[in-house]
Amino acid sequence: MVPKLLSRNSEEVRRKRLEKDKLFNPRDLVTCGRSRPLPAPPATSAFALPYWPVNRIISHNYAHVDHPEPDTQPPAPGTRGPQAPSYDRHLGPPPNEHSQPTDPHRPAPAWLARSFATRRKLPHWVPQFLGYALSAGCLVWVFHNSKIGDFLPQLRQLEWQWVALGMALDLLVYICHGWRWVLLYQPVDRLPFWRTVQAIYIGLFANEVLPLRVGELIRCYLVAHWNDQLISVVFASAALERVIDGFWMILSFIVAAQHLPGIPHWLTYFVRALEVVVIVAAALLAYVMVHKSHAHAIVKESRWAAVLRHVVEGLHTMGNGRTLARAIPVSFLYLILQVLSYWALMKAFQLDLSIWDATAVLAIVRLGTVVPNAPGNIGLINVACVIALYNVFGVERNDAKDFSVVLWGALTLPLLAGGAIATALTGLNLGEIHHNARQRMHATETKPPEDLV
Repeated sequence: MVPKLLSRNSEEVRRKRLEKDKLFNPRDLVTCGRSRPLPAPPATSAFALPYWPVNRIISHNYAHVDHPEPDTQPPAPGTRGPQAPSYDRHLGPPPNEHSQPTDPHRPAPAWLARSFATRRKLPHWVPQFLGYALSAGCLVWVFHNSKIGDFLPQLRQLEWQWVALGMALDLLVYICHGWRWVLLYQPVDRLPFWRTVQAIYIGLFANEVLPLRVGELIRCYLVAHWNDQLISVVFASAALERVIDGFWMILSFIVAAQHLPGIPHWLTYFVRALEVVVIVAAALLAYVMVHKSHAHAIVKESRWAAVLRHVVEGLHTMGNGRTLARAIPVSFLYLILQVLSYWALMKAFQLDLSIWDATAVLAIVRLGTVVPNAPGNIGLINVACVIALYNVFGVERNDAKDFSVVLWGALTLPLLAGGAIATALTGLNLGEIHHNARQRMHATETKPPEDLV
């Protein structure tokens, strides 16, 4: 039986509608081995592109398209049957991640699965409320006895050439970030450099205007969508980035601490605890990269199995010595640019601090803003900056508070401008991108293993 084709006019209308969207990907019009073009899902906006599961199996059912019954007769001799779904060439045959276990003797869900399911039942506003409450408490602690009039004279005394230099260096930081991401992902696929940088700036823009640092999800989604990649593998590359960043950050703090007269004991204990976290994460990643088959055996029975399998394969592919040898020096340059940006802003504020001091302040601020919170890290960045300058370096408390405002503004305003431009180039608003990123995440069905003990 020959499948019924869509009309030429409807297909042309669909193509013109998608071409108006800057996020248009020609691969969304693939036919998956059939002569019938894939139908467009019912939508209310021009951006409603089809979102396929990780294994690329089409599971949508559209009432406005006439789907004929499949031909059950075997193919004639010498002809080929239906083609298998397309799949990334680096990651082996596609698993069926949407299949549910049918074993009646399957053990009951473990406590980790039950706790994860309970967390998913929380209202969506609870994490946002906690993030805003944390930032508000930090702002009250820092500025409870401050007046805006006391800050204006400090603002007029700024050396603006150093402020401009600090902002420019901060923008270069994320161009270097895009370079490193391209290098890390190169064993899996070749990412276009400027598209990757654009995704990073859109993610940074989301972090500045939305709570709980959802920009990490958005940048990974954009890279996966623009390059037809599995979002789980893109997330694996982002996790590898964070482990490398944690290594350099803790190493820089340890080196800078050798040049400091005195560090609070609680800060030393905190850094040591983070050392343990980074070492454990690095050990897990190293185990996955070296013992791929063992990692597959651990997760093969879980509901995470399909997604974790892609993560394991992606980490194993990206975690080779040649790739890390190229990415780690770029990560060091990524750190140096951040240090120079902080040092330039200190010069603008006329603080008599050295490069080593700027390195320690950067490390403390980064460690203090690890927790997801309100947009732009407002509140936490002020507390971390005051602790670094007042408690560690002995700067006057009022000067430390004023510099925390200058630091927040100098780091936030360029990202707002650059991120707004990067978002505008897509032809969409940030809310639409965030909505589609969440839809893509739900399509992967990343759920915790029910049999993990």
